[in-house]
Amino acid sequence: MPLNEEISQESKNSHTHSSKYNRVVACIDAFRDSWKVVPYGVIVANAFDAELTLMHVIETNANFGTPADPIASSLLRREAVMKMNRLAKNWKNDVSEIEAEVLEGHPGEQICIWAKDHEVDLTVICARQDRAICDWDVGDTARRVMDCVTGSVMLIPESITDGDANCRRIIAPLDGSSRAESALQIALRLAETQDGELILVHAIPEPHFTHIGPLEPEDVELRSRIVRRNELAGRTYLDRICHRISDSVIPVRSVILSGGDPRHLIARAIQNERADMVVIASHGCSGHADMPAGSVASHLMTHTSIPLFIVRTSMVTHGGGVGVDNGADMSLRLPMREVA
Repeated sequence: MPLNEEISQESKNSHTHSSKYNRVVACIDAFRDSWKVVPYGVIVANAFDAELTLMHVIETNANFGTPADPIASSLLRREAVMKMNRLAKNWKNDVSEIEAEVLEGHPGEQICIWAKDHEVDLTVICARQDRAICDWDVGDTARRVMDCVTGSVMLIPESITDGDANCRRIIAPLDGSSRAESALQIALRLAETQDGELILVHAIPEPHFTHIGPLEPEDVELRSRIVRRNELAGRTYLDRICHRISDSVIPVRSVILSGGDPRHLIARAIQNERADMVVIASHGCSGHADMPAGSVASHLMTHTSIPLFIVRTSMVTHGGGVGVDNGADMSLRLPMREVA
């Protein structure tokens, strides 16, 4: 199906969207932080008519082979089950189908195993900052989930303090590839259900020249010509996308970014636009199959203070990791083919 027909149909037919996300899991580490994770799980579950599972993993660490106290473990699990069931009951009226799940073991491992066994489409998890490593590090559990699960991942920054979760202003980065466009339908649907706004951003990469000294005048002119050409192509591309979703019920606008590294430009645009959420494909033009996410998505994982929805499509496993299937869905354009 051509992109224009696909986007138009998706924006009109919510039943098509519901088939994309059938099971959403909101992972709750500390119960005091549940309000950071659960509301976003509810938003997505409602947008796609999906089942929501609230999950808590009781972390068990064996101390030099010494078995855990069975009575203490039983009491701890019983308390956790009671809290999770109570939490699910509190959100029962906000989502069509919700359940609670309590697991034991290493949080990252258990979440990944459960997500695989139950074919989870989206994992929502709090991205805790591990300040012992780096102020921007997303934390061990979130990193493990991002590396291992085959479904999409939504990272909720630990720094979020406002309890009013929303997706009213969504930024969707696009680089001209069909992989990047695979996240567009998700972003559009979320914006529509939240009565919000969708902002399409395209960052112009700076041309790089191999040189060991100052550029010659003709090189400077060539670089300027390339930049002007790419800006025009980017504007034309975003205009076509906007035109093809012009029948959407929410405002859609586009922003061209230039003058620096695309990763930094997009991170700065997120702040300038005061966005509530970023929806981005895990891979764009590069589509490196040996990486769980491309350079832009990876950069935003550690450089944005708002929820980051990383959309994965046509994923395959490579040596225990996750990558893009280069034999992708034929309904999508090839990564570098122009939108017709």
